[in-house]
Amino acid sequence: MSRGHQTIAVHRERCDGCGKCVEACATLKTGSPGPEASRIKVAGDGKRASFGLAVCRQCADPRCVSCCPSGALLRDEEAGVVTWSEEKCVACGLCTLACPYGGISLDPVSGKVMKCDQCEGKPACVEVCDRGALELTTSSEIYNTWGDLEDLVVPGISSCLGCNSELLFRHTLRRIGSNVVLATPPAV
Repeated sequence: MSRGHQTIAVHRERCDGCGKCVEACATLKTGSPGPEASRIKVAGDGKRASFGLAVCRQCADPRCVSCCPSGALLRDEEAGVVTWSEEKCVACGLCTLACPYGGISLDPVSGKVMKCDQCEGKPACVEVCDRGALELTTSSEIYNTWGDLEDLVVPGISSCLGCNSELLFRHTLRRIGSNVVLATPPAV
C-alpha cells in the first residue's frame, strides 16, 4: 500500500473557465502564457457553462508509467510525483492515450511529453485559482472525504468484502448518490 501524497484535486463545479491556471503554468514553465505550453488544460461546454480540467493527478499506480516503452516515465515513490526523462522519451504518445485524466500531453513545438511536476510542491495553477477549483491536497484526504459519505451498499452483498471490485463500487456509489441501483452477480 502506498502513502498518501500531494495531488491536485479538481472541483469542476467551481471552475468558470477563466484560464488563469493555464496561463500561470505556461508562464512558469516557458516564460510565455500561451495555452499550448501549459501542463493543465481547460475544456468547456459553452451551452451549459461547465468546464473540465485536465491535469496530472500523480496516480499511485499510473497507467502512463506502465505503458511507457522507453522507461521515460517513473513514479518517484518518496515524492509521490510521476517524473519524466526527456533523454529517454521517444515521443511515441502512448502515455497520452493511457492517462484517464488527460493529464499528460505532447508539446506541439518539441513533440515531447508535457506533464505536471507540481512545481516543487507549490503548483502555480493552484496559487492563482481564486475560485477554489484547484486544491493542493493529498490522495488520502480525497479518499477520506469519500469515506465520510453515506455507505449505500445494503447488507447481504455478494462480493467478497474488501476486494477491489467491492471497494470500487462502494466508493463510486458514495459519490453518485442514492438514486442508483447496482446489481452484481455473486463472485465465484
